[in-house]
Parts: sequence; structure tokens; C-alpha cells
Amino acid sequence: MRNCLCKLGLFPVLLLLGCGYAYQGALQKSPREGTITGRVTLEAGLDLEDVAVCLFAFDDSSRLAQETQVPLSKQGWFRFEDLSPGDYYLEVTKPRYDPYGEQIQLEQEEGISVEVRLGRYSIPEHVEAVSVVGEFVDWDPQLAVPMADDDEDGIWETHIPLPIGRHSYRYIINGLEEWFIDIESGEYEPDGWGYYNSVISLDEALLVPFVLNTNDQWYRRATFEVSVPEREGSGWVIWEPEEPRAGQWITIFYDPHGGPLEGADSVLVHWGVNDWTMPKVLPPGSSEHEDGKAARTPMERESDGTWWVVVPTDPEAWSLDFVFTDGQKWDNQAGEGHIPLR
Repeated sequence: MRNCLCKLGLFPVLLLLGCGYAYQGALQKSPREGTITGRVTLEAGLDLEDVAVCLFAFDDSSRLAQETQVPLSKQGWFRFEDLSPGDYYLEVTKPRYDPYGEQIQLEQEEGISVEVRLGRYSIPEHVEAVSVVGEFVDWDPQLAVPMADDDEDGIWETHIPLPIGRHSYRYIINGLEEWFIDIESGEYEPDGWGYYNSVISLDEALLVPFVLNTNDQWYRRATFEVSVPEREGSGWVIWEPEEPRAGQWITIFYDPHGGPLEGADSVLVHWGVNDWTMPKVLPPGSSEHEDGKAARTPMERESDGTWWVVVPTDPEAWSLDFVFTDGQKWDNQAGEGHIPLR
């Protein structure tokens, strides 16, 4: 994609953080040296297909270089390891979602944990002008084809004659600073700047209609906040939903890196409800602890060394408490294994 950023060079991609695109994320320090770990969730669902997580280092000229991409686990976890101290730029992208970008500074004997929540693409509330730009005009915004909304119903349209082949494009809304993909496009491709272009493939030359429906609820991104509290001690632990109700099933995620259970062949969640009383409902494979006040449920391990488990809660429960163990060693996460239930 050749838009206004292309004229500014690679380093100013950091300015994307201030260009009006919505992203949410939170960082916390971790004792694990030389690592960046995190988890990606999506505002509009849990489909993590096509999510790209990339890390860029800076070269001696303060330009972004050395791109590294890592896969996500099934639960959305990612991990970069063996990083030297210095500045990095983390980028998380997915078609139809706003990208996330964050500059990260790793200091000596430090690691970073990040939680990223991608929100849907959101267009301005008031759309005054729309045009379509793409490789068919050499990505020149001055040659972008204007679109019209003559009856002012929020649907902008135009037709462009295109030859056989693949054609990438985006919409420009309210001037050159607002570039958006077509969420109705069935195909997307990375544009090289942390965003995507929409793509149309033609088997024959056609007069192609381009339609942007600004009434589509996909564009009306709900507001949300993400926060990760500062923690000391090993790894991290989070759960979903973030504010569970009594009677809901809760997924607990645990990273043991840097703690007493790092490298454990198996991990159990030792848990109870209502200030450590025995739960009434137990997941398959669970057992009752000998004190009769807690249950033990095996956790599932992901390829990145993190663990997860799903546990139920009683309809009358007001809290869930848990710690982690391999049967001999314990990790109580500095007492943070307490979930109040609504």
C-alpha cells in the first residue's frame, strides 16, 4: 500500500499509535529475562484465525528491522524468547480488526507480559466524503475514485472498470488520514505497514461495483477497557470471563515461567469456593483433596509452556480460590488466586 506513510519512511510506523486507529493493550513487567509473552483476544469473538503477531527490533540507525513472527496457541498465547536488552516494536494484526502496536523497551534482567484485545475496524461517526484507492491507480490518493451517496442513506457507491487479475484496494474516508479496508471483501492481504488491503480477483474484465455501507454495525465498535495489574512473582495468571457470575464456567490461564513450577511435567489447579469449601460440581478428571475443602483438577499444557483449565462454579458461590501445584511444589501467585463472583 502506498499511502501517506510511504513518504515518511519505515521508522515513523510508530506514529500509528497516534493516527486515530483504536487498539487496547496493557503491559506488565515479568521476572523472566529476555522474554515478551502475552495473549490476544478479539472484541467481537474468539476466532483467532489469521492473527499475525510480529516483533521488530531496531538497528543501529534506529530503524525497524529483524522482523520475527510467532504463532498463537489455541487460547491466543504467544511468546518471544532469548531477546537482548533494547527497544522493540510489537505488532498484532488481523483482517477486519484494528491493528495493535506498542513500542517496548526491554532492560537488563527483565521481561514483559502484554495483553492485547483487538477491536473491530471503526469508521468516523460522521462520514462526509468517501473514495476508493488501490493498485489500479498506483495507490495515488490524488487519483482515488470518488464515491457518491446521493440519497444520503449512508451507502456510498461507485463503479470502476478493471481488467483480469488481482486488485487490492482500500477506502479513504474524510480525507487522506482515514484509510479503511472493505469488511465485505472475501480476501485480504498484508500491506506491509501493519494493516491489510482488501482484494478482488477477476477472471474477466468487468465494471466492478464498490459499495461502503456506513450503517453496518461492524463499524460501530463498542468501547471497552483492558487493564493488567502490576504483579510481582513468577509468571502470571488471568481468567475469563474477567468478571464472572456465580454458576458460570471459568477458564484459568497460568504461566509458570520463572516460578517454582517452571518445567513441571504436570500441573494441577487446587481450588475451592466460598473461602475454601468443596465445590459441588467437579470437571472430569478431578479429585477431592484429603482435607475435604478443595478439589484438584489437571490442567492442559500449551506448546509455549502455559497451562489452562476450565472449572465450574456453584450457582450460590460468591468466590473461587485457587493455587497451582505439581503434587509437591506450590505456586500461590502471591495470593492472587481469588476470583469474586457476581
